[in-house]
Amino acid sequence: SITRAEFAQVMYRLVGSYVDQPGSVTKVAEGTVMVRGDGVTLQGVTVTGDLILADGAENVVLDGVTVKGRVLVRSGSGLVEA
Repeated sequence: SITRAEFAQVMYRLVGSYVDQPGSVTKVAEGTVMVRGDGVTLQGVTVTGDLILADGAENVVLDGVTVKGRVLVRSGSGLVEA
């Protein structure tokens, strides 16, 4: 078993960028990007890992986005790979 702090550190290392505020994002860190916010626009970015559209990611616009990994969409029944 691990502590909550250890789990948080694992998640931090797995995901390069968390996007949970509405608006336009034109720069992301290397690795996986997780979008959890409503009204997010990713514009002209390259995601070097996976792009995860998690719970709360509604009205997301992908404009000129390149994803080198997978696109995962969280639905009511779990993650769906797109």
